[in-house]
Amino acid sequence: MEAKQDQYIEVGIGKEKYALRIDNIHEIIKMLDITEIPNSKSYVKGVINLRGKIVPIISLRNRFGLVEESNTKSTRIVVSITPMKW
Repeated sequence: MEAKQDQYIEVGIGKEKYALRIDNIHEIIKMLDITEIPNSKSYVKGVINLRGKIVPIISLRNRFGLVEESNTKSTRIVVSITPMKW
């Protein structure tokens, strides 16, 4: 019987590297305009409209207590299949 190997993607946040199971990832997209949500938690950047679905955008930098940085050409949004528990 062959053992199943899990696959991961590596996400860089600042100087740190994190691994996310590929089974939990719906897609990875370039940055879009984010609509802010008043009175939301500091790590909630807002929401985007992704092909007719409203998707919340969470800043992992902020959630992990790191300093926010400006977006670059390589900044991406990782869209999860199921809500991740941070």
